[in-house]
Amino acid sequence: MANLVDMEDQTGLCLKIMGVIFFLMTFGQVGQLVYCWLMTAALLWFMLTSVAGLDMDDTLVIMTTIAVLRSISYVGKRLVTIVATYPLALTFKYASQILPKYTIDETGFYNCDGASEEVANRRRASMKELSEKWAKKYPKCHEFSAELKKMI
Repeated sequence: MANLVDMEDQTGLCLKIMGVIFFLMTFGQVGQLVYCWLMTAALLWFMLTSVAGLDMDDTLVIMTTIAVLRSISYVGKRLVTIVATYPLALTFKYASQILPKYTIDETGFYNCDGASEEVANRRRASMKELSEKWAKKYPKCHEFSAELKKMI
């Protein structure tokens, strides 16, 4: 049977495009969406090869075209989401795995370098004073730090 679109030599390219599109459209959503796309592709393959009588190359070109057209909205939405997302929210997930984590209680924080109790008390008083000044000067800072804690 002759090919309708005469793209036999582009089969590899079509498969690569389909793979990239499948990855982009299901990235981070390995759930029901993946199975839906795979079943839709299998059903479309069956319908185009068995019912419509197209050969493999024509079916692959048609499926690639449909996938490209369908993925335009998905990729566009993902790009807009990435552009609109606060940069720290994107990096905290990965940076928190790399950066070392320390857990120091409040009593050990002020003398963690081996300072005397007098120095620790001065540090504690200075930190409290600074915290009160910043609470007045930057009222939204506390809200932002609460949001940052949720991201981490």
